[in-house]
Amino acid sequence: MSLCGIGRPSCGYELLWEEQFHCTEKIIIRFPIPTDKPEFLLTPAERFDVMEGEATVVNLTAKANPPQVTYSWTRNGLPLLDMADGSARPSGVRYGHRAVYRGPLLELTDVTREDGGEYGCEAANTEGVTWTTVNINVIFPARITKLTRTVVAGSGETAEFECEAIANPFVSRMITWRRTGFDMSRTHETVEKGKSTLSVLNVTRQDAGEFECVAYNGIGTEAVQLAQLIVKFKPEVRLPHSFVDVAGEEGEAARLVCLAEGAPAMNFVWSYNGGVIGDNFSSSKYASQAAQLDDVTWESVLFVKHLQANDFGYYTCVARNELGHDHVKVKLRRRGPPDPPYNIRIVNTSSDSVVLSWTPGYSSGLPQQFRIRYQVIGSNDAKYTDVFPTNTTVFIVTGLEPEKEYTFSLSARNMLGESLYSKENTRAITQSKYYI
Repeated sequence: MSLCGIGRPSCGYELLWEEQFHCTEKIIIRFPIPTDKPEFLLTPAERFDVMEGEATVVNLTAKANPPQVTYSWTRNGLPLLDMADGSARPSGVRYGHRAVYRGPLLELTDVTREDGGEYGCEAANTEGVTWTTVNINVIFPARITKLTRTVVAGSGETAEFECEAIANPFVSRMITWRRTGFDMSRTHETVEKGKSTLSVLNVTRQDAGEFECVAYNGIGTEAVQLAQLIVKFKPEVRLPHSFVDVAGEEGEAARLVCLAEGAPAMNFVWSYNGGVIGDNFSSSKYASQAAQLDDVTWESVLFVKHLQANDFGYYTCVARNELGHDHVKVKLRRRGPPDPPYNIRIVNTSSDSVVLSWTPGYSSGLPQQFRIRYQVIGSNDAKYTDVFPTNTTVFIVTGLEPEKEYTFSLSARNMLGESLYSKENTRAITQSKYYI
């Protein structure tokens, strides 16, 4: 069949096929080819989980015709860095950006919880533009964000602590309370999403201490923070024996310390010879200052300046709060020989030895040495031994006779002189030489 003489068809479609027939005219047949704007393969708002601190890549390649597609990504309406654009960041350097893209690929590195949320992707070709979103879900362990650090309560009252935490995923019973050795049945717990309230009922002074708020969602390790319960009680002066006596010389300044435990806050008043000195003040003769050392321990320091003969004697410190008061006397003394040792104890005995221990007396802050006097009861023949090393407070007296009762006393000496022997005559009986 000859097609010569047939009019030239014109359909306005893209040329797909042509053939040269055996005639003087070329016939062109055009077939239609569909064109489409980009279409994403993923459903909108699809969620991608990523662990905090890790990296992920999201692929949103779209199908389109023509297939040449341009992509752009945004977060919160702001464009992300295009790593395929060499003019924007030469050599593919990220410059600290955790979220960037390369065409259809969203790249996230070292992800933080702040990187979670919705990201938008736009795909465009000559036929149109398509928009979609993805949701980045950052998984992270529980973290405590708010805690009642300290509660002060009176005996018989209820103490309440609050603890709040964030996490992803959020699970039930994520926040709990604990305390080793404490009867938690005496507490009541109220739980809301992200918040737990612990009520300690009918508190006593023995309940004072730390409770742990624990937050855990199964990811990572437990988050633990401490909450302190302080139970009110009247001041109790707790002054070490070494603070009861203070040494000084005329013309110098002396430092007197008063320590007390109590809650709530307390104040101090110093006095001398019936006259009130005060606290937290300064004058030409006295200065004082108070400080809180921990939750229930307080300190007041009195400075006595330019010591004179009439400044030596007993100073009284009174600690007071809303529940009561307590006091202690501190003796300001001239420097001199030490006081005799005291609290002499028998630690052990054998057939020929006795082990002694003792507490040193006041020594004006100077090093001191000790001497032991011992003798058989009923005998006038006393023997002596010097203690070595000089700073020890435990010593073995040897060379004793078996089955004898001995009496022991001690004296001390420093660079300013020697003390009398202790008034305590501590007794011990040595064992039989055949004692096993």
